[in-house]
Amino acid sequence: MVVSDGERLYAVRHAIGDACPTLYYTTDDDAFPDGQLIASEPLTESGVWQSVPEHQILILDPEEPPELLSL
Repeated sequence: MVVSDGERLYAVRHAIGDACPTLYYTTDDDAFPDGQLIASEPLTESGVWQSVPEHQILILDPEEPPELLSL
């Protein structure tokens, strides 16, 4: 699940009773300068895509480095 408050993106990688679906993010893709992307699989080969660990919340803020919080 991904939601936004208009400034930040919040994404959750979690599942109960099954494997967590994959979730990736990048903040440095050449195709999207100054953009932040979240997807179930890496969308491009130009950015450095990072996997969100299982049972974590990812917070992307344009003014801060990515933040991961445990559920």
